[in-house]
Amino acid sequence: MPGKINKVDLREIWPNEASDFTPWLADNLEMLGAELGMHLELVEHDAAVGECRLDILAKDTATGQAVVIENQYGETDHDHFGKLLTYAAGYNGSVIIWIAESICEEHRQALDWLNQNTDSCIDIFGVVIEVLRINESKEAPQFKFVVTPQGWQKDPEIRKNQYYFRRIIDELNKKPIFANLKQAQIKKQTVSFHPKCPAFNSGLI
Repeated sequence: MPGKINKVDLREIWPNEASDFTPWLADNLEMLGAELGMHLELVEHDAAVGECRLDILAKDTATGQAVVIENQYGETDHDHFGKLLTYAAGYNGSVIIWIAESICEEHRQALDWLNQNTDSCIDIFGVVIEVLRINESKEAPQFKFVVTPQGWQKDPEIRKNQYYFRRIIDELNKKPIFANLKQAQIKKQTVSFHPKCPAFNSGLI
């Protein structure tokens, strides 16, 4: 007979977010990394940004990108949203991850908007953390992605190549010759790689 899947209250496993869940995640970043398609390495737990503290500062070892992770019990709120942006700016984060028990619609829309309108080399994720148990089995944490960047690829090699070319494209777009070509409205060519890279969309590459 099939087992029954039960959702477990996070506080049964980690009573406190700051003193229990965040240290656990810092020690088990490979679990989150596997879901993201990244090789995450801890840089600092409880990293200082002015008078505030970022839960986890990590690094994607494949690309060298700084990864900012902010955790929250309950539903997302404006206080943590503001802190998330502050931490991202403070550590020049290229990958920004907000983990909560639930993500409200307003914050989901805000994260989607940021993914669509920020630098092409910044990826923002909204993640729901759950713990599941089948009958009396051991609890299993699960990360559910509510918000992901446009064109996000889980495969580490694809992500590494995307990051490399996106950096080149962003640099090219800053050069006057490319800006002038854009103003001349060169006929677009269809090239599919990453929807947030303006050079591809403009037909320059």
